[in-house]
Amino acid sequence: MATLIINEIDEGTLAKLQQEAGRRGVNINELAKQLIQSFFDSDSVIHHDLDKLSGTWTESEAKEFLSVTQDFSLIDKGIW
Repeated sequence: MATLIINEIDEGTLAKLQQEAGRRGVNINELAKQLIQSFFDSDSVIHHDLDKLSGTWTESEAKEFLSVTQDFSLIDKGIW
């Protein structure tokens, strides 16, 4: 294995790294390895930013959403 040293990280970035490492329960070195690996292994990235919304619509809300957004699939041939 190789060793990587990163010099001159600004205080704001360091604070964010420390916060994220704490959130994940790892040290900054482990966090850096995770971030670098995930950058190069984008196929395995799972996004959780919308998880809190999953399953929150009622059936009638879902139908309403689909009815008011159905025009989004139409193509204005005059523009293209």
